[in-house]
Amino acid sequence: MKNRLLIGIIAMFVTSLTLTSCSSGGSSAITNVDAQTFIKEIQSTTLDSYFKNKKVDCIKIDVEGAELKVIRGGKKTIKGAQLVIIECHLVDDWCEIYDELAGLQMKFREISTNEEITRDFTKGPRGIRPYQIYYDSN
Repeated sequence: MKNRLLIGIIAMFVTSLTLTSCSSGGSSAITNVDAQTFIKEIQSTTLDSYFKNKKVDCIKIDVEGAELKVIRGGKKTIKGAQLVIIECHLVDDWCEIYDELAGLQMKFREISTNEEITRDFTKGPRGIRPYQIYYDSN
């Protein structure tokens, strides 16, 4: 059996919808736009819809603040993967991201320290948000 690697850029969200993407000066975002940006509509899907009936070994989620939406739309796919890497951009979403991942019964670790992530509220009401976390089933 051949090893296969699928690399793609796909708009993932909690539900399927049309998103408005804008780019200006070499960067892009899904955000409110003004008249001086290039605007493009992108059809999104969920991780679970896109990978339905497919085995996924490794997932990297780097979605510039939409992590919670992607996680909510991809729980089955995330749970079945051997390696999951997530960049966590929004401090305000951290507790909900943690709760969603804890609900999957997966132990995530912070990449920089290899320590298991927690909802540590000793340093503020939203806890301490790690920037990059991973889960490895091995």
